[in-house]
Amino acid sequence: MQHRKDGGDDVMSPTELPSEIFYNLIGEYRHTHWPDHISSDTLERMCLALSNRTVSGQLAFQYALCVLYKAIIHISRWLRSCSSQALSNCLERSRKSYITTSLRYLSDIDFTRSPSLPMIQAFLSGASLVQLLGQTSRSWFLTSLASRGLVALGYHQSTPMFLGSEERSEVRECVYWCYYMDKTLSMLLVRPSSLPDLSFNPATLVKPESKNPLSYKVKIMVQLAHVQDLYLKALAERQNDRPYPSSLVESLQVELYAVRLKILEVRPKYNNTPMLESEWDAVDFTYFSIACTALRLDSILLHYHKKRQECVQCARNALRAMQQCHTYVSSTSNTTPDSLFWTVLLYPLTPFFVIFCNIVATSDVDDLKLLKEATVTVASIGENFSFSMNLHGLLSQLIKLCSQLEVPLKQTSTTKFGEDQSNGKVPELLNNPHAVMPEESEKDQNSRLTTTFGQAAEVDANTDPQMENLSSSQFSDQDGSRRNSIWDDGLLWDFFNIQPSVEWFDAGYDSLIDGPLD
Repeated sequence: MQHRKDGGDDVMSPTELPSEIFYNLIGEYRHTHWPDHISSDTLERMCLALSNRTVSGQLAFQYALCVLYKAIIHISRWLRSCSSQALSNCLERSRKSYITTSLRYLSDIDFTRSPSLPMIQAFLSGASLVQLLGQTSRSWFLTSLASRGLVALGYHQSTPMFLGSEERSEVRECVYWCYYMDKTLSMLLVRPSSLPDLSFNPATLVKPESKNPLSYKVKIMVQLAHVQDLYLKALAERQNDRPYPSSLVESLQVELYAVRLKILEVRPKYNNTPMLESEWDAVDFTYFSIACTALRLDSILLHYHKKRQECVQCARNALRAMQQCHTYVSSTSNTTPDSLFWTVLLYPLTPFFVIFCNIVATSDVDDLKLLKEATVTVASIGENFSFSMNLHGLLSQLIKLCSQLEVPLKQTSTTKFGEDQSNGKVPELLNNPHAVMPEESEKDQNSRLTTTFGQAAEVDANTDPQMENLSSSQFSDQDGSRRNSIWDDGLLWDFFNIQPSVEWFDAGYDSLIDGPLD
């Protein structure tokens, strides 16, 4: 690999970046700073070093990449709510220019040098940047380099007490952000994670600050990354086609239960702030997408409507959260994939496939409507980006298949997102997350529906039309014996269990960046 000392003839050197970039980032931006591996204090230090030209060589490239990455994130968030089309166009031109320059700087970083904290920060900045552009595999590779760098420096063996000091704040931020990226991308691509297990809960490294509400979101994202790590280990340790141990499935549910309680505790504080509401809608999509994916590990899904319905309900909630996430985004901000990045691109597409399978199995017209609405949402976000249009094309094909069903679609009483069906009753699981009883009879499973993750309902199989239909027509014959339902079909079950990745989506670089990227 050849490295240009000055960044190339067509790209300015790191120390020649306009000072206006630095001033914009270290001003009022502190109050909406995205608390990843580059804190506001770290960003200010890097900006001043570049502006005063006190760094050079590889360190300058590493600093400049981190600064421009934060500038790209800043502009992307600005574009969400920018109401002026003229200003949006200017911001988008700057964003494209920063992306082009950042990718040049990334190619100039010498990966063969001894690891250092700035190098790790640069790797994580590069990983986050290329993920924003849709290059999931490349993002995973850069994250693995950052993970190995942390291991080489011994930071993976650090204790919370060691990392808790102010002078080690930059190390602490790199550890929890690297953990989040590593576990999230590894689950998405179903690849081995690169960062070894930590001796403590990495979420404890995130210090929420009331002056920056986004810090609460990041803490929950790191907590969910731990759930993803457990899921990934389950996939790796599974032997042949044996069902996953019930203890493993229950441990995932307990972890998700704890995260859900935290979301319900924090979110109401920001319900009156539209831009923060969109952030928490993105958290809801993340949560329900992971919950939907994790629930598929439960082997009794095939036989029990109640368990399968929990998974389907999580899928519904994920799609509704994705739609709601974009309600607060101005229509003029569709020039950026920022919101799509934080929702669909980093998490499995399982909810879309689960909804499709439920439509095929139950002819649910409400689910078909939901899938159509989600498809329209994806199209409205990504008219200029091929990776989102490819997703739109995939969903359109699923809808086309549903429309060709010979069985008439029927109206069912699906739960509205966020609506409590329990009439004030506290579901059993909220009192005791271990209340899931594997030995529960099928009759009890079908007559008492208690959704695991924040939604609850008491259902009487004798009065609820959907449950009555399922109990009589899908689970038993006239003599009361259980008979096979459409869920017993092997092909449909295989499709239900699929975990498609966004890796096969074209990143659409040509629409994002002018000029070559090599």
